[in-house]
Amino acid sequence: MAMGFNFYNQRSTSATTVTPATTVINFPTDRSGQRNNRPGPARDGGGVRLSDYCTCNSTKEHRRTGTGNRELRLALATHIPRWPRSSHHKLRRLATVAGSSTFHTLLRAVCLDRDCRLTLARLLLAMAGITLVSSNKVFGGLQKVYSHQSKELKCEMKFAIFLPPSAEDRKLPVLFWLSGLTCNETNFIQKAGAQRYAVEHNLIIVCPDTSPRNVEIPGQDDSWDFGSGAGFYVDATQEPWSKHYRMFSYVTDELVELVNNNFPTLKDKLSISGHSMGGHGALICALKNPGLYKSVSAFAPISNPTKCPWGEKAFGGYLGSSDKEEWKHWDASELVAGYNGPPLELYLDQGSEDSFLKDGQLLPQNLVDACRAAQVPCVLNMREGYDHSYFYVASFIGEHIAYHARHLQ
Repeated sequence: MAMGFNFYNQRSTSATTVTPATTVINFPTDRSGQRNNRPGPARDGGGVRLSDYCTCNSTKEHRRTGTGNRELRLALATHIPRWPRSSHHKLRRLATVAGSSTFHTLLRAVCLDRDCRLTLARLLLAMAGITLVSSNKVFGGLQKVYSHQSKELKCEMKFAIFLPPSAEDRKLPVLFWLSGLTCNETNFIQKAGAQRYAVEHNLIIVCPDTSPRNVEIPGQDDSWDFGSGAGFYVDATQEPWSKHYRMFSYVTDELVELVNNNFPTLKDKLSISGHSMGGHGALICALKNPGLYKSVSAFAPISNPTKCPWGEKAFGGYLGSSDKEEWKHWDASELVAGYNGPPLELYLDQGSEDSFLKDGQLLPQNLVDACRAAQVPCVLNMREGYDHSYFYVASFIGEHIAYHARHLQ
């Protein structure tokens, strides 16, 4: 069956609407004036078309139908620059990337039937040390999960990545999503429905796991709010956690580099968002790395972890209970006072019927007050009647993705 590909570039032009239930703190002339909208490098169209790569007559039917092309298109768009049209030169350049031992294998793949295309795409990814776990087509794009061996966490990790159709022929901005307690790399991609909005706004979405896995630390699986599935996006300093639980460095350094090196991304066009513990993670990642992310948003974030039971338990275990001054370096409500980077707005979302809000775990007003005192722009959207679940996240994820898309233009 023939497969068509629709390459397009749609951008949101809608303005932000502030409802009466929205708290806005905006200081447009503070911290060097207007928002940092420095343009990134010009887009070059991104990579090589499969039709440029195939030269044998036996490939005409495959080129016509597009069967099996998508894995290879995405891999080639990332790993292979534009070359002279000679297939021989292209293969030699590819062989240089892959290593001389694979040169003759690649030459035999010049006909590129469907199996060859998939094999070559997987070879390119294997060269980078990442392994495809699953791939599903959704809203015209590809929702994938990969595994890799993490240097920071010293264990195998998985991450999900959504590649919209437009990623096949050009480089795109990236939105990182950090999930909450007990979650892994699949919760958001299965429940939020974000892929349709990523297609609309031409964004790649990356979702890491929430903690190291299978590292055999005593007690790591004893509770749902500490250890496995609850890394809190900090770099632990206390044994035995410090060897593996370095989620902050993993998310802001290793994963960024891994994604940029293996997928068609615009390297200076990154944003970050998250939910609950992941909302806390998104906020501290942005505040502790001025300029790395163009925008940040958070659903029901743990806004002041040094003053809530979840945070006290996690920080006491990962950072130690004797030096609570160290805790402040991982608390968004404390970090805003010392923020000294490009203008950054904190875009917050909170359901009014969230049981964790009522239990004092989230404390968004503390962060709003801290932003007001530090003159850091902040928006808090209170959503009447919504709770803490992914039903709530799915209801407003479209607004958040449109918000990030505007900042990533």
